[in-house]
Amino acid sequence: MQTSLLRAFEDSGRILSVARPGGPVRGELQLASELRAFESIYSGASPDAVIELQARLVRVTDGTAVAAKTFRVSEAAGGTEVATVSDAFSRALDRASAKVAGWTLTEGNRAAARK
Repeated sequence: MQTSLLRAFEDSGRILSVARPGGPVRGELQLASELRAFESIYSGASPDAVIELQARLVRVTDGTAVAAKTFRVSEAAGGTEVATVSDAFSRALDRASAKVAGWTLTEGNRAAARK
């Protein structure tokens, strides 16, 4: 999940540098996340790949949360074969990462404007 998020931020072209926690790059805000669900749910003939992530944007200087949101993405697998379900998870992961990156950039700009 973390690698997918990093890639989404880098690919956005809207942020100067991205680093994993504890990395050499420091910024004003940090994205804290908790993976709440990464599962296939069977409610019909084929499963849905479900990813749920709680994201919190935190000011580094004082640890204050400036925004928080839960993201839940579901992708129909269209079959029960391992490769088909794996592809559904890849699509769900890409969608979830793009949503989190977009939200983070928007909320980061809002936080900077309030400063």
